[in-house]
Amino acid sequence: MSRYYFVAARGFQDLCEAPGAGPKAAPLARVIIESIRKCLVSDSPKVYEVGLLALEQYARAVGPELTPHLKLVIGQISKKMTMGKMRDRLTEVRHSDNNSLAHIHPFCNPAARTKTFVN
Repeated sequence: MSRYYFVAARGFQDLCEAPGAGPKAAPLARVIIESIRKCLVSDSPKVYEVGLLALEQYARAVGPELTPHLKLVIGQISKKMTMGKMRDRLTEVRHSDNNSLAHIHPFCNPAARTKTFVN
């Protein structure tokens, strides 16, 4: 991992949590999600975890505006759901008290995901 990791991760978090960040960040959703996707396809568990954290922070900032772009990351999230540590992290995200990720829930739940695509 780069020595600038802390600065980049903290900077992204601060940008997502800044007042009024959602409306400003929403138009950049496709570009940001493509960058987060690069983290989610990594073989490194640490890089994947950072990508998942970034997705959570960005979803909290922009809310439902993220929904049309989730198709770019759903596959990568699904692949890691069977891994112990990642499964626990995804479950934590899915059951968090913060419901800004409510639009991701059907895709993180395998039974609901199957039902969603079958119907």
